[in-house]
Amino acid sequence: MADANPRGAFDDAWWSDYLPVLRAWRATRPRGSTFLTSRARERFPTLAREWALTVEPNLACDIVSLEWSQVSAFPALVEEIKDVASPVLTSQFRHFLAPAILPVVDNAAMGNPFST
Repeated sequence: MADANPRGAFDDAWWSDYLPVLRAWRATRPRGSTFLTSRARERFPTLAREWALTVEPNLACDIVSLEWSQVSAFPALVEEIKDVASPVLTSQFRHFLAPAILPVVDNAAMGNPFST
């Protein structure tokens, strides 16, 4: 997954390669590619900014050495892309880019009673 990391360069070229990865992991359900692409594009500049401010400075760390408040702005922005009350897309999107500091979770881990 290291090749999926745009290192702050969130753009259409990166997204066209990354969206199929998220779809393969079933992280995009129930949203379609057109919906997700539109919402991701709207956030590319802000994703780049939040990556530079909150994620990139902490990439050499691990989850034990960070407080959630140090990195939470990036996942909060990613959560807006899917716009569904499920942690799966946000979790996988961020984890694939920064696995040491942004953990993967699913509905079961979050105690959600649904499987979207």
